[in-house]
Amino acid sequence: MTNFKLFERIAFPVIFLPMSLVVAEDIRIDKFASQSLAVPELSDGVPAAGKRVAVTPPEYEGTDVFHTLYLPATWKPDGKQLPIIFEYTGNFFAKSGSTGKPEDAALGFGLSAGQYIWVSLPYINKTGDGNEVTWWGDEDATVEYAKRNVPRIIQQYGADPSAVILCGFSRGAIGVNYLGLHDDEISGLWTAFLTHDHFDGVKEWGTKWGSPLDRYRADATTRLQRVGNRPYWVSQNGSDQSSEQFIRSSVTDASSFTFGHVNTSSILGPFPNNFAKAAHTDRWMLKPSEYRNQIWNWMNGVTGGTAARLTSERSLDANPGSELDFKSMIGRVLESAKFIDEDFYIWGGSMVRDADGKCHLLYSRWLRELGHNAWVTHSEIAHAVADEPLGPYQHVDVALPARGPEYWDGMCTHNPTVHEFDGKYYLYYMGNFGDGNATKKLNSIHRNNQRIGVAVADHPSGPWKRFDKPLIDITPEPGAHDELMTSNPSILRRSDGMYVLIYKAVGTKGPLPFGGPVIHLAATSMSPTGPFVKEMKPLFTAPGVKFPAEDPYVWSDGERCWAIVNDHKGHFNQTGEDSLALFTSPDGLDWDVASNPWVLQRKLTWADGTEQSFHRLERPQLWLEDGVPSVLFCAAEETKEMAHSFNVHIPLLPKNSDPKNGN
Repeated sequence: MTNFKLFERIAFPVIFLPMSLVVAEDIRIDKFASQSLAVPELSDGVPAAGKRVAVTPPEYEGTDVFHTLYLPATWKPDGKQLPIIFEYTGNFFAKSGSTGKPEDAALGFGLSAGQYIWVSLPYINKTGDGNEVTWWGDEDATVEYAKRNVPRIIQQYGADPSAVILCGFSRGAIGVNYLGLHDDEISGLWTAFLTHDHFDGVKEWGTKWGSPLDRYRADATTRLQRVGNRPYWVSQNGSDQSSEQFIRSSVTDASSFTFGHVNTSSILGPFPNNFAKAAHTDRWMLKPSEYRNQIWNWMNGVTGGTAARLTSERSLDANPGSELDFKSMIGRVLESAKFIDEDFYIWGGSMVRDADGKCHLLYSRWLRELGHNAWVTHSEIAHAVADEPLGPYQHVDVALPARGPEYWDGMCTHNPTVHEFDGKYYLYYMGNFGDGNATKKLNSIHRNNQRIGVAVADHPSGPWKRFDKPLIDITPEPGAHDELMTSNPSILRRSDGMYVLIYKAVGTKGPLPFGGPVIHLAATSMSPTGPFVKEMKPLFTAPGVKFPAEDPYVWSDGERCWAIVNDHKGHFNQTGEDSLALFTSPDGLDWDVASNPWVLQRKLTWADGTEQSFHRLERPQLWLEDGVPSVLFCAAEETKEMAHSFNVHIPLLPKNSDPKNGN
């Protein structure tokens, strides 16, 4: 192996780039790329674009201590700054194929798809003359190596100092915190973190530094708190939740952490093979998978590329939208903004534009002759179009028709919410099956078979691809909040690329067949089609109130997350009656009542000045024009007899507008 010495200008002309004059490259990994990756072999000679070499820094000249350095093919000495990823390798472990050597690392290359500068850092052995393959060797020397060389490498190769990621596998996963957060100085080197398989402080290791467990965890908690609000992906092969549990119990705010679970056997297996010897491996990022897509999506976000600011809506202004005030925005409603069909109940609609500007409304409907409660047995999601978001809309077809009781959603589809993400359209909905009887009282079989699904299309006119399994199924565990049914999905995409799905959940603690309590939960994923990880914490709750909220519509403005909920009895907006209320959240997982919670009471003013009260005015959905709430879609029922229902499309006016000008 040829060790190259840094700063030896005769061997390699070092160019220090003036940071203020260099522009960061907007690197975006193609998260849907289907090719397998091959880790570059070490080569002799000096660092150069497209090469991976071993480098010995000057303070270790004459030893076998080195790190490895890879410069992507796009790197230029005087080019734009590239993101940089540093890696700590796993222990020597023959059964899994891990040698413990930096030259055999793979995780950082896979995470960056070979598009970032990639450095595999060494552990210094206790004699200071070589690299350690088991645990930390000389712990202080290993930490000092990173303190000296990370800034040096960033400067010498013109890396982007705002995109410095530290990752690690197995031993290295522990090392990300144990070494990388060892003290405030080294902690300050990184802008984001990723670990795979193991985490500092989770289990006892039978070493001086890793036992007894209580002391080790206390020390690990101190290190963990140095993360602050920097992005952190915690990856685990299998379904083990211990790392997540430790993190959530150790920090006051875990919103910057993303927890992912991967089945490496399904990606690489059966073992052994040309990629890996066993499931405990750092090679899974080298082959295509949905999980790799999710992580690349996250990588795009944390490296700060403009194309990777993945929000479904843009910011309302430069500041968090703390002054969002729907009470001052509600306009008068045009008669043409009432979507009604004499033969059908219509209940709730969600709108999206296509590339040509046409407005597509996805809505629930069922025959009036069957009665109001036939929504649970006979609803279908239909499709209407208009030239403008307010309408008037014309029915076109049925987007998600009945397809037979053999399917989980084969007899009923209901409560749609439609979104465009990255050029594709995603229709989230509730589906069920059952005996098909439209009963006067709610059919409990169909009601309890409710599950959440998603359909995908290239155009909002369809065709829509449906799936044979629900997106959000029940949790079949005694006492689970969603043990009985799941329904009423709403979804947002945060600025870090994380999808947060909020849904209605019912458990079995209440009297059957209808069970209870009825609550709301969140689930997260880096993909709009999942898999989603459930956060089993009830949302939109009120002390002493069994069912305070329903039908949340959630969105992100790029700074904060927002939700409009059906506020049963006005507990949140202090109206004392059924109405709509506004919540806000920094992450879509922890929600508080907004400073201006009033959204809408159950009455409207029509364009001619006539006021009308409603028995029900709910199921809120928004259309956001350039990120600004512009139309509020609601389902309306005029009387308690529930003989008919329709949709109404309410204009939301800019500040200082005249509410009379609803058009």
